[in-house]
Amino acid sequence: YGVGFFETMIFDKDTLKYAYFHEQRINRALKTLNLSTVQALNAVWLSDSIKKLITAATNYARCKLYVWRQHGGLYTPTDNSAEILLTVQPMTAPALAAPITNISIAQSVRLFPTATSGFKTLSALNYVMAGQEKENRQLEEVLLLDHDGNLAEASSANIFWKKDEVYFTPSPVTGCIEGVRRAAILSYMSQHQLPFREVIAKPECLKEADCVFICNVSQLRYIKKFENKSYNIPLNSNFP
Repeated sequence: YGVGFFETMIFDKDTLKYAYFHEQRINRALKTLNLSTVQALNAVWLSDSIKKLITAATNYARCKLYVWRQHGGLYTPTDNSAEILLTVQPMTAPALAAPITNISIAQSVRLFPTATSGFKTLSALNYVMAGQEKENRQLEEVLLLDHDGNLAEASSANIFWKKDEVYFTPSPVTGCIEGVRRAAILSYMSQHQLPFREVIAKPECLKEADCVFICNVSQLRYIKKFENKSYNIPLNSNFP
């Protein structure tokens, strides 16, 4: 029945990036789905397990943790125990991504907030459909709206924008993924006293923004142009 979730992680130079935020989201997912694992899926276990799976020569890897309910019962499970699978794919660290200039609003997908919308469930149908639309329309990225037409996120990333020295990002009530890098950036802003707000806003707000960027665990990319609006691209970014 697809009862489970997955976590995409980056291992870079002997370090699991955003380990604390991965642990927090994993624990929320386990609690929400009422799943239990024999092994505590904390940051230490994740990092140690990944190190056992990679070679000494690996400097960068994309890792995935899958968690799903064991067999038993129909819609009413007889067991809350979960299976886990951890995979590691050594990769070359991506180069600095160029700013996005070809982006539009997705037409095929609308998001709805649920108890599970903040993490990555095993059914990623909305995001697969958004990815297909992106390819069919030959776009670099698409922006997803919620059921009321509010800005939620990109097809595989969270979105931030800046206006008059204040940063904004869509609230989780839009149904967006509560990304680990999103959490890391909000924590950084709080620690460095950078003003920010989690908001419910129509996509037209981007036409008033000074700069816009999207981010996921792999990369942060600035948007250069949206419709007829062009944005400033900072020379340097201090965000984690």
